[in-house]
Amino acid sequence: MHTNESFDRDTWVRLNADYPGFHNFVLLDWVANGDRAAGRAHVTGVSQGQVQHFEVATFITVRDQLIIDMTEVWTGVEETAPEGTRPY
Repeated sequence: MHTNESFDRDTWVRLNADYPGFHNFVLLDWVANGDRAAGRAHVTGVSQGQVQHFEVATFITVRDQLIIDMTEVWTGVEETAPEGTRPY
């Protein structure tokens, strides 16, 4: 799903700081070339008293030192691949 949301810097920081259940964000890897960057992170959150783990891929485009486009792809760590998609 693509939300087409747009945030200024302060609103983006506040949204993430106040997000319900947000616990921790660890940037594990990143690469950049010119105006494009990609990162891989591990995020934890708490929902109904249970810690949840997520892996996140983020793709960013920058112009004039501002993020003009960002796409994030989230998956839960506990999710499993569909039957028959793993060779083992």
